[in-house]
Amino acid sequence: GVSYLWAPLDLFNRVNIFEPVEEKPGVNAIKMYIPIGKASSLTGVFSPEDNFNSSKSGLRAQTQFAGIDAALTFIHWGLRNQTIYGIDFRGENFIGWWIEAGYFTSPGEKNTKLVIGFDYTFPVKRGIYWLNEFFYDESGENDMALYDFNRLLTGESFTLARKYYFSSLRFPLSGFLSLSTTYIGNWTDGSYILSPGLSYEISQNATINTGIFFLMGTEGGEFNRDGADDVFYIWLKINF
Repeated sequence: GVSYLWAPLDLFNRVNIFEPVEEKPGVNAIKMYIPIGKASSLTGVFSPEDNFNSSKSGLRAQTQFAGIDAALTFIHWGLRNQTIYGIDFRGENFIGWWIEAGYFTSPGEKNTKLVIGFDYTFPVKRGIYWLNEFFYDESGENDMALYDFNRLLTGESFTLARKYYFSSLRFPLSGFLSLSTTYIGNWTDGSYILSPGLSYEISQNATINTGIFFLMGTEGGEFNRDGADDVFYIWLKINF
């Protein structure tokens, strides 16, 4: 899919919503890519599980028209007997924009997931980059009293509610130092995370990042659980 954070069509290697820009762990899979003309292609992926019937398989057909990237996606996850039909678009008209949607069907359950996003770079000094995504998940709960947090622990789901919003601002201060602030909000229960951060590029291969996750909004909500505390983080990333 084309979504930056929520990525409902990315079942093979999910994005960590708290570290979306970090590299994802690898996944065992076979990938086939077939170019069709200058702007179209077919991509097939097969990811084996414990046995063939529980494996994941997907097919993506992509093309371009009127300056818009468009794609259709078909995914089957044998372990859950789940089939996903997806569609996505990406374009740029003054602002960058994208839409990603999926229809998820399995025995006894059918639901839709939708992402609408846009980004823009303000022409101020080195440029201020602003990215936004709204996420709707029909399978999520409308009442936080019905949340099943075990679904997050088992990987059955990566969110619990129906409506979410992500917004991020990045301010480059120099060629090596940048500030950022990120908002991740559950618009169903009113809880949210506010995370200011600082990134310093030590060299071409090394970066240090630090910041705080402030857990705010409705107490007992998904992002401000009872007993949870704010989190300070610092990590050093080195590429070899």
